[in-house]
Amino acid sequence: MRKKILKIIGISILSIIALIVLTLTVLFIYNRIKYHNPKTEDIKYMLIKKTGWVLFDTIQPTNMALLITDTKEMKEAQELFLAKQTTAHMCGYHYKISFLYDTDSIYTWTSFNKKCEVFDYKPVKTQKLLDYYGNQLETNPTHYIYDVKIPVTIKPDEAKEMLKHSGLMVFFLNGKSEYYNRNANTYTYSVQIVDTSNDIEVIKQKLKPYAFITEISKYDR
Repeated sequence: MRKKILKIIGISILSIIALIVLTLTVLFIYNRIKYHNPKTEDIKYMLIKKTGWVLFDTIQPTNMALLITDTKEMKEAQELFLAKQTTAHMCGYHYKISFLYDTDSIYTWTSFNKKCEVFDYKPVKTQKLLDYYGNQLETNPTHYIYDVKIPVTIKPDEAKEMLKHSGLMVFFLNGKSEYYNRNANTYTYSVQIVDTSNDIEVIKQKLKPYAFITEISKYDR
């Protein structure tokens, strides 16, 4: 009788171990499928900028940016940067990377802390690419971002149509929702100019014909 009970216990323990192994195997395969084959979208722009804030770190506010349009490069960046990250950082982030279908349509965005990221998917390659973009952004930016205040009497599509004649690239980095979700007491909303010039006076001169603009400043947040 005792041997029979021990046998039953032994079989039960083996069954539990087998179930645990099977569960872990399924989870491993699931994670491989979900995170090692991240979805990519056909996007038109990738914009990289500093976030402007990190706890216990000094970040000089800047409107510097990298604007990338190469299809192959953007696909690789999506694959690496949009895969699962292990850690969320309470201390803040150094860089924000936005993926856009168009200048007024955002697919998604993500932020990174350059000092303590932990990547699950191709960690060495992903960290290397993040370091590359971070170094380029801080030493040789391709573009600069400016904030332009527009009266709410002019709808986003109308503003975009008017400003396209300035020769400047007009973005809605917060989406058009900033206009539609604004507070009733807010009389302006923002669009962003992304340009290769680091001289705000050049931007102001190009926008001078548009008398409806209420304010032009560096977009450093």
